[in-house]
Amino acid sequence: MTRYKIKDPELTRRRFINMAMGATATVGTVSLLGTLGGAHPVFRLTEDKKPPMEGDILVHADPAKEGTPITMAELSETQVTAWPMGTDADGNQIIRKGEPNNLLALYRYPAGP
Repeated sequence: MTRYKIKDPELTRRRFINMAMGATATVGTVSLLGTLGGAHPVFRLTEDKKPPMEGDILVHADPAKEGTPITMAELSETQVTAWPMGTDADGNQIIRKGEPNNLLALYRYPAGP
């Protein structure tokens, strides 16, 4: 009688399920870490990175006119780019251009039937 067990080289159903569950858990953990790493925590949300809020006015994003409010007379069929401008807790004017998603494109459509 031998003292050593002969290992079966075949893949059993239990071993296959264990390997599949391990691979699934690994992929899930890696994707969760990637998602959490790309998240923007709330404590990093500064005044210039906040989204447009109620009471904000739209100002020119063009470097030549940056910071001047946009009037209805300036709008036409050509694009006018704008940033929202609001106030912080101290009442200072802040242009919310820290977040690229805050850049707005404004148009005036021609009057038609």
